[in-house]
Amino acid sequence: MAWTLAGLVVLLKGGRLAVVRHALSAAGLTAVTGGAAAWYAGDRLERYNFVAFDFPEVIFLTGVRDSLDLLSASVPALTMLACLTGAAFLTTGRARLLVAGVLALIDIAFTAEQAPARPSGADWLPAPPPGRVAVDRRVRWNLWVPLAYRVSWTEIELYDGRPPEGACTAVVPYGAAPPPGWAATGRGCAQMGWTTWSSRHCR
Repeated sequence: MAWTLAGLVVLLKGGRLAVVRHALSAAGLTAVTGGAAAWYAGDRLERYNFVAFDFPEVIFLTGVRDSLDLLSASVPALTMLACLTGAAFLTTGRARLLVAGVLALIDIAFTAEQAPARPSGADWLPAPPPGRVAVDRRVRWNLWVPLAYRVSWTEIELYDGRPPEGACTAVVPYGAAPPPGWAATGRGCAQMGWTTWSSRHCR
C-alpha cells in the first residue's frame, strides 16, 4: 500500500519529466535487485520449497502459486509500469486522475486476489468443530499456520506434552496415541504428518 501511495503522489503531483525519471528509476531498481537475487540464489530458486504467503505480489503477477520465476514476475510488472508512465506522460490535469484510478484498481485487484477462497475438491485441512483448538509443538508450522486461518472463533494454542485443559480439539503428529479423555478422529494421514484428537468433554 505504501508503494501505491508513493506512485499516486508521483502521478498526480509530478511533472512529465518527474514521472519518467521515477519510472526509469523503478525499472532500473527492478533489474538490479532481480539480477542480484538471481545471482545470489542460483539454482536454489528451483530446488528450494516455495512458501506462497511470502510472495503474494509475485503470485498476483504470474498466477503461479507453487514456484518463483523472477523473469515471469518482472515482465508484467514492467509492462504495467510502462503503460502507466506513458498514459501519465500523455495526459495532464484532471485526465491524470484516470491514470491514478487505474493504479488504484490494480491495488484493489491485488487485495481481492488475496481473499481466502474455499478450496476445490476434498479439503486437505478441514476446520475443526467449535471449541478451543490446541496444536502440539511437534506439528510442523506449515500445518498450524494455515489452520489459524480456518479457526476464526478462537486462537490456536501451542502446547507441549498433554493438551491443555478445556481444549476441544488437539492437532498432533500422526500416529500419536490419545491420552485418557481424548479420542482419535481419523483425520489427516501419515503423508501429511498430522491427525487430530477430540476431547470427550466437548461432545
